[in-house]
Amino acid sequence: MELNMKKNVRIIVNGLLAAALIAACTSASAEERHRSGSFETSGGRDGTFQQDIKRTPGSKERDTTAQTANGAWNRKVQDNWNRQTGTANRNVVTTAPRRSSRARRVTAIPWM
Repeated sequence: MELNMKKNVRIIVNGLLAAALIAACTSASAEERHRSGSFETSGGRDGTFQQDIKRTPGSKERDTTAQTANGAWNRKVQDNWNRQTGTANRNVVTTAPRRSSRARRVTAIPWM
């Protein structure tokens, strides 16, 4: 059962990442954008999603909610960067249907 749950989490997270990648690759003239739609994984699972994207100079925030047969998944990604110093930060928080949550913080700095 635990292996099945891990597989479901990977499928959903990969679906959310694909939706976020598509949103990042499309050009947007506005600083805020809302997207919604449906998805189906290669494993036959499906659901719907809503995504809000906010961009300002030096930052981007994506808030995504996906509804599946297992419940609602939430993922919030915050990116901040400084071109002059060459640094970047990413904070990611993912919440699963049973309210289990995972957080990750990544910082990139230039080579000296």
